[in-house]
Amino acid sequence: MDPWFRGPKATEPFKFVRSLNAGRNTRQFHCMAAFPWDMHAMADLWGSQVTDEKVLSGWKGIAEDWMGAVAVGSTGALLILPKLASAEPITIRLPDDSQEVQCIAWALSPDDPLDPLIIYTVHSVIFILDLKLRKIIGKLRGHGGLITSIAVHPIHPYLFCTTSRDFTARIYDLTLPATQKPNNPHWPPRTHQSLAGPAHGFQLSEPEGEGLGQCVIVLVGGRAGGHRGAVLHAAFHHSLPLIATCGVDRAVKLWCIPSMKRGVLAREDKPLFSTDYIHRARILSVTWLSIDILVTHSAPALMLRDPDDDTYYESGTITVWRWLGLNRFFPAGKPIQKIMRSCASDYRNSETFGILSSYFLPLTSLNSHVYTSSTNESLLSISMGRAVHVFNITQFDPRLPPACPPSTDDVAELTRRLRLSDDDGKEGREARRPRISDDDGGDGEEGRETRRLRISDDDGGEEEEGREEGEEDESPDESEGERETRKHAVSVVSGVTDLFENDGWTVRLPPPEPLRADLPDIDMCEMACGGTVMFGASKTGTLFVWKLNSP
Repeated sequence: MDPWFRGPKATEPFKFVRSLNAGRNTRQFHCMAAFPWDMHAMADLWGSQVTDEKVLSGWKGIAEDWMGAVAVGSTGALLILPKLASAEPITIRLPDDSQEVQCIAWALSPDDPLDPLIIYTVHSVIFILDLKLRKIIGKLRGHGGLITSIAVHPIHPYLFCTTSRDFTARIYDLTLPATQKPNNPHWPPRTHQSLAGPAHGFQLSEPEGEGLGQCVIVLVGGRAGGHRGAVLHAAFHHSLPLIATCGVDRAVKLWCIPSMKRGVLAREDKPLFSTDYIHRARILSVTWLSIDILVTHSAPALMLRDPDDDTYYESGTITVWRWLGLNRFFPAGKPIQKIMRSCASDYRNSETFGILSSYFLPLTSLNSHVYTSSTNESLLSISMGRAVHVFNITQFDPRLPPACPPSTDDVAELTRRLRLSDDDGKEGREARRPRISDDDGGDGEEGRETRRLRISDDDGGEEEEGREEGEEDESPDESEGERETRKHAVSVVSGVTDLFENDGWTVRLPPPEPLRADLPDIDMCEMACGGTVMFGASKTGTLFVWKLNSP
């Protein structure tokens, strides 16, 4: 029998099970992470090298206990909710009730694979929680800014990566203790160790922390090839020593993970691939779909239409693309090189990628989650309002190429509005080139063809010839909200359509009832348990649980 994500799109495959309010003890939810493994996961973890029958049989009991569990980060506490949030929650209080758990993830140590660990962050500090002992076994420092995400290696779950607003990403090893003394290289002509610290990708001049965990690799930000803004998300490759990162600078970068040596901090500042040509605003998430195919998700872009500060929003996009340089660095049938070096054309806006599919997202959809099924089909979940929308990425349509030659109407309209102007000290196309505000990290991509061509001030300020100044083209039936939406119109890139025009599945909250307060909107979502469970959460402190309908 085919799984539900290959069935009819008009059906609602999930039924609402329950909602849980955090109550007075916690104030807000900021993040959540479901238990990511099933009963057969131990056969794939650590490269299928676990052969101990005691471990394999004991893992089935661990999976039964924790499958369907979800960890939620809130203000003042960390909550672990087992059994689809039906059992008594485990509450880990923070030292200060005003502190917030911003990121959370599950991990395993090879020293005790039957003892699940939870990694969570409070600002720039990392905590490792032992679920059996119900106590903190590791506390780590290193980042110089707020930690924005945690990514755990899919095969080696003792490795995890944290991204931060300090422009860096740091990879940690849970099999090593925290360093107590720095082991930094020297900067010639000096001969003693450098004390530059985390800002330059080095170890602290004081103890890194306490207990379990050690930073082994730093992916440095800066002008050489790293991120030039906050890093927002990361994803490990399933089988190759690669990690992808993305951030506020609109760039997605693919890094080679260098070999790790005990007690030595590896420092990498030049990725194998980097580009900011895929998206026009900050990139919120990145996920590997296969050996050389990735999916990235961007926020809406605030665009400047003319020198009079007339702005509009361009919708964020979900884009599936292929890295074309994989075989150059990892040729098939040959051993992986110990040292890899990229050239300037690789780490400075490389064009060695091909866009396979791209869709616009609604302006309000900033949260998404990608779940990979046992059949290697990737499911995209997007929370929006009182529903979660689910799409099968493998069924996305290929992106249509722009019309070539362009239509006669577009050429005529472009010619009519094209002119030279000295109003703002620039001429021609340079004076009218679309620009992005500083919040999005830089100028927009030149030459991007749009259906709404914006070249001269006539299109943004004055109306058609013969219309009186100040007169607006309004329909008598048009509401104020519709006029405001039209005023901040969204530019539509040629060849890209709206994702919600495609058929998908919808997971809804139940309608309001007289004896029950209306449920809040869903701000974040995550699929778990082999695609049979959906979790949702509201920032106001409410957790939602859906379960797959019985066949």
